[in-house]
Amino acid sequence: MTDIFLDTAHRGDPIIDIHPMCEAWEDAYREFGAHAFLTNFMSTDAMVAEIIAAAKDRGVHISIDNTRGGEFNYYHGDIKVRGNGYDGRQDMGIHCQGCLFWPRHYVGSFLAKKLHEDGVLLIHGESRPKQVLHGMHDFLNYVRSEMRKDDADYIVTSITHGSIWHTVAVKYGPDLDEYPMADAKDWCGDLLWTTPWFDDEFKDWHFEGGDAFIGQECRHGIGHGVFYAMALKSRGLTSADYDACMQYRPYSWTMPWQAKEEADQICETADGDMIVSDCKDGVSHSYELMYNFDWSAGVH
Repeated sequence: MTDIFLDTAHRGDPIIDIHPMCEAWEDAYREFGAHAFLTNFMSTDAMVAEIIAAAKDRGVHISIDNTRGGEFNYYHGDIKVRGNGYDGRQDMGIHCQGCLFWPRHYVGSFLAKKLHEDGVLLIHGESRPKQVLHGMHDFLNYVRSEMRKDDADYIVTSITHGSIWHTVAVKYGPDLDEYPMADAKDWCGDLLWTTPWFDDEFKDWHFEGGDAFIGQECRHGIGHGVFYAMALKSRGLTSADYDACMQYRPYSWTMPWQAKEEADQICETADGDMIVSDCKDGVSHSYELMYNFDWSAGVH
């Protein structure tokens, strides 16, 4: 994985090939099932040590910021670079290429791919073939049951996003012309209409009011999916051209503004101002995360 995320020579390529990770995930899925990805993916000390060592070999400085409970492990991490990024930012230390933020989302796409190709998703691997999930409705309900646990890892949110963006891209692709309201009701359930709290999202997640955060993240994920569908359209591609193991490289491709506006217009066809707002937020988030970054100043 370090070769994928610290390969600075290919940062100008808009596509990142994560087949090496997908192959490892395939083995893990057959052995342990989808449940393992929701619970055991947080055991990352060895992986973090490997990334730090590999970065040092490549002359890439990594600083670990633990002020929010170990961001490198759980959410962002900190591989800072100099250059010109989205909205004129000069120092991009968030959503880094060398931390867990991205593979945690990609594994959601991988699991959705398995679900759509096989028709079911194994919960505990091939040793328990009758314990399966049918469709996105079952899968996302199962993910939400894990999100509600006090010791839940943030990966459950990332998997929600990745599985939804994969499904929208594969099911609709460039043909998407309105908000997938029926799917949103199926995937988010009653939480589609929850009113979000405006307090700390991590607190809301674990305590009373947590479903408000969970519902918001489901709606946000659909916004990511709208972005991915319009990304295919803007590049003249179809659903058949999208694969969970070939993802957009972070900060390496800027969606044409016309396509961004079209994505926003699709969000505006949703039923309800809050759903429209969270959809647009998901679109904008993806737009920012993909926005081509000027790496010419190098890393530090």
